[in-house]
Amino acid sequence: MVLKQIYVNGKVYGNKIDSSIGTKFAINGDLKIDKKLRSKLPEDEKGKKKIENFLYILSVCHDIFPEEDESEIIYQGSSPDEVSLVKGASLLGFTYKSKIKGVLTIEDEIKGTERHYEIKMMIPFDSYRKRMGIIIYNQEENKYESFIKGTGYVVNKIIKFKKNEKDEIKRINSILSHKGLRILMITKKTLKEEDVKLYLVTLKNIKNEKDELDKLYNQIEKNVKFCGTSAIEDEL
Repeated sequence: MVLKQIYVNGKVYGNKIDSSIGTKFAINGDLKIDKKLRSKLPEDEKGKKKIENFLYILSVCHDIFPEEDESEIIYQGSSPDEVSLVKGASLLGFTYKSKIKGVLTIEDEIKGTERHYEIKMMIPFDSYRKRMGIIIYNQEENKYESFIKGTGYVVNKIIKFKKNEKDEIKRINSILSHKGLRILMITKKTLKEEDVKLYLVTLKNIKNEKDELDKLYNQIEKNVKFCGTSAIEDEL
């Protein structure tokens, strides 16, 4: 599994097919993301922020553990899709470095800075819901967020779309799907601290696991914001 293309801020990256696939700061040989992230132009700030947020989510929204092997980080996880997304984000300069006592450290190699995300709740993937998520506390920005990712037709139902946004996203996802790529939609929502505390208390007190868990997860996941689409290729 390899991250081949992404759609974020109204643009598709990775259209350029290059023999040098695997080049640092490039996706499928396309260096446009790196150029955007390094731009100092005021008109690029909004788009740059959206790309950064998207790549941070890819680096955080998963159940993977990093292991250092000499100078290399090996990502261990049961989902090849998740490993490919984390590797793809790392290739683009957002590296998942460590997980210590539930705190994930992500390095922005372009800026030379780090962010720390404290895991508050995992929302595991299952074959019925076809999505997974995580609630985190962003230590640097002092805020709580939920990140949700999953298949397009399922995640479409929980997104609060902007005007005219839905049809264009559907069109782009269709194009990427017809290339034989596996599509995952990436979303987020800012949460209030009191709501997070309530979710955790509710989770702790759940007895009828399936029905009550689904009810809780659905409450957390409603009205999320679309951040982008990842497109993964199965190279086997």
